[in-house]
Amino acid sequence: MKKVILSASALMCGTIMFAQTNLSTVDQVGEQNTSTVGQTGVDNISNVDQLTYTLGTSDDNTSVVTQSGDSNISFVWNDGDGHDSSVTQDGTDNNSYVNMWGNESKSTVNQKGTENKSRVYQWNRTNDHVSSVVQDGLKNVSFVRQQGGDGNTSDVNQTGDLNNSDVRQLGNTNESNVLQDGESNRNYVTQTGDDNMATVRQGSTDWESRHGLVNVYQRGDENTATAIQEEDYNQIDQDQIGNNNTVTAKQNIGAWGDSNIAKQYQEGNSNEATARQENYISDTYGVDNDLNNTLQIQKGDNNKAVAYQDGKKNDLDLYQLGNGNSDNQKQKGELNRSDVDQLGNSNVSGVEQEGDSNRSIVYQLGDSNSSDVFEKGNTNYSYIRQEGNENNAVIKQVGDTNNSTLRQIGDGNNSETWQYGDTNMSTVTQTGNNNSSLVSQGRDFDANTADSDNNKSTVRQKGNGNWQSTDQYTPLAGGSNDNISNVYQDGNNNYSFNSQTGDRHNSDVDQLGNSNESEIWQGGFEQTSVVLQDGNSNMSHVHQSGNNHMSTVRQLGNDNNSHVTQANN
Repeated sequence: MKKVILSASALMCGTIMFAQTNLSTVDQVGEQNTSTVGQTGVDNISNVDQLTYTLGTSDDNTSVVTQSGDSNISFVWNDGDGHDSSVTQDGTDNNSYVNMWGNESKSTVNQKGTENKSRVYQWNRTNDHVSSVVQDGLKNVSFVRQQGGDGNTSDVNQTGDLNNSDVRQLGNTNESNVLQDGESNRNYVTQTGDDNMATVRQGSTDWESRHGLVNVYQRGDENTATAIQEEDYNQIDQDQIGNNNTVTAKQNIGAWGDSNIAKQYQEGNSNEATARQENYISDTYGVDNDLNNTLQIQKGDNNKAVAYQDGKKNDLDLYQLGNGNSDNQKQKGELNRSDVDQLGNSNVSGVEQEGDSNRSIVYQLGDSNSSDVFEKGNTNYSYIRQEGNENNAVIKQVGDTNNSTLRQIGDGNNSETWQYGDTNMSTVTQTGNNNSSLVSQGRDFDANTADSDNNKSTVRQKGNGNWQSTDQYTPLAGGSNDNISNVYQDGNNNYSFNSQTGDRHNSDVDQLGNSNESEIWQGGFEQTSVVLQDGNSNMSHVHQSGNNHMSTVRQLGNDNNSHVTQANN
């Protein structure tokens, strides 16, 4: 049965008034269907169909349409049994379309303002879906499609102007929550599988979002994605392929700023990634956070990644290929850049940079490698490359324009480099197994000794079980400056220790063979020591105090022993 309902005033008026009447059409085929239509204003159109062409009859459906204002359009089609649809339009030129095909689905649409548009599809013979759309403002657009399974839930809330939301859920018991508060925001959510969860929030009652973009794609089961951002021109992209993955991205929450980008990609199972670009580190209210970029790529299982950035124009990249890898990166300041690649299993990396224009690169190839980088100051550079298994690397640089390069090729190597002051340079290369190197240029955060500048250390270890330590610092105020240390070990189980306190010292140690031992102690100013050990089990000790001494030790053969002491008043 079809009913066309016109208001009583329209029936008594002439053709001139007829053009301004409201129009309601209701078609019901089945049993115990209920339709309620209320129209206030002019030129509103409502069409309700509760019938089916494919499911026999449509029974026990409920539809409520309320239109207040002018030129609003609503179309509802309940195809199947037990659907519940509610449409409320208050304003001008709002447009709503609801199509439910299956059984026991529910749709609620609330439009307030002008030229808002909503499309809801819960269909293809599926059941128990729930959709809620709230639009308040001008020219907001919402598209919701739930199909290919049962029990999906979608909630879309748009406040402001020109916002656009697209939600597509294919599978069972997926859930999506979208909130857009501001103007010209866009989001696209696609979930394929079962029990996935997506949360998107652009703007809030305290801070609007303008021209924001969020893309969420999930394929698999029990994945969770959370994207939250405020302010202007921010972007979040999240892709998950697999099961039990979790991604979270937050940008400019309670902070001014714009044009930040966070991209997260997960392929595998049980991966976790977090990206925050919102003054989270400094916890300082109202500081600008602009033009930061975060990229996190995880391929494998049980990988974890955390990225925090505060400031402007910082870049952070992560690539994890394997299982059980962990990465934690933090950057605070401007123009900092951090790159971490983990290829293997159970690798651990940590990077923290505070200041401006710092650069860190970490490359881990193998299993169970560990690296930790801390840089505080400006224009510092660090590079770590680990190829093998169970290697450990630590770099700390406090000051400006320090440069550290560390390479480990083999298994079980350990290297630590500390540089406190300005323009220090350290290079460490370890090739083999179970080698150890420690370089300290300045002492650990001591007010008197941290100011050590222009020191240079080079370490090369080739073989197994070699141990080396270089200290270039002084307990006096002003630090140690302009010292040079070179250590080369080629063989097994060699030992070298260099200590240089003061300024302008130069030490050079070459150990060729096995089980050689060298110790150099230099204090004062402008000391020079050269040690060459070519053979096995040689021992050399050099002690220099005062100024301008020079020592050269050459040991060719085995089991040689040398002690040199130089001093002046």
